[in-house]
Amino acid sequence: MNVVTTDKRAANATAAGYLKPNLPEVRPAPPHVRSHGGPLRRSGKNLALAIIGRIEAQVRVETEALASGAQFDLEDSNNRKCQSLAELNQAVKGLLPSDMDQEFGGRLAHLRAQLAENMAMITMHLEAVREVSAMLSQSIQNAESDGTYDPRASMQRGTK
Repeated sequence: MNVVTTDKRAANATAAGYLKPNLPEVRPAPPHVRSHGGPLRRSGKNLALAIIGRIEAQVRVETEALASGAQFDLEDSNNRKCQSLAELNQAVKGLLPSDMDQEFGGRLAHLRAQLAENMAMITMHLEAVREVSAMLSQSIQNAESDGTYDPRASMQRGTK
């Protein structure tokens, strides 16, 4: 690892694998960007629109994978969607009402429709999993049963 540091403890921690090198340095935004109503507002809206685009892409990929029966990591996909939706929530909190214009509303409406389609596909997928699980469970129970407590088996033996 090529990590340059003047702090001996940090160098030891990095060498031991506790610190991750090559992480971007976080610096406060310059005053002109932090000011209200200036570039931050435009970039905040653009950031929110970019996040919406990323969520739309994630949802589209997941919905298509579910529809086609392709194998993918549903848990990982759900975690990415949740993270992106949390980021969108934070981005929207910083917007002014005037930032939420017709374009922004249209993008949110489109995202909402995609999420509804995705939810319907996930619901259908989970219902299919439940049905298969129930059939497997019933098959296992039938295979393990000797028929002692099965009313049909008792009637076939002539007992009631």
